Amino acid sequence: MNETILTQIEPLLEDHSLKEEELTNQLNRLISLLEIGEQAELHGHLNKTQLVRLYELLPSLSFNFSAKEHITWKYFNDKVRDECQQSAYLSRRLLDELSSSYRQYTFLALESIVIVCLKADRIDPQHVAELETLFSGRAFHNEAAAFKRRNINGTLHDTNL
Repeated sequence: MNETILTQIEPLLEDHSLKEEELTNQLNRLISLLEIGEQAELHGHLNKTQLVRLYELLPSLSFNFSAKEHITWKYFNDKVRDECQQSAYLSRRLLDELSSSYRQYTFLALESIVIVCLKADRIDPQHVAELETLFSGRAFHNEAAAFKRRNINGTLHDTNL
């Protein structure tokens, strides 16, 4: 990672005195100086506050498509991890935000986050049918089916106690 550029990007993302247009112009100038691989690595060098700000500006930034996917994955992966420490299931709000982002970009990384959550039983069973209309990958549908089987078996088991 180009440390000189990174040391310019980090404070920009924390400077709330800049107008959004000025901030995006400065960030786009710096992003253009990064190689594609460096753009894709950027998310790993930012703290949570910086990452959130970067994600919020993402539609206006000139990142390579794969770098946008990396940033989006990290943003949602952090949010899912934080929420799973607080609750058994992902909140409706977070699922809506993730779904909206998926509709906008169709990043497979978002589908993989949902698959991991299904495997860990972190999705409310009431939300699975809606997610099935959004994600079309075979891995997602296989995991959704396994999730339903676990849920049905668990429910039947609980009723027999």
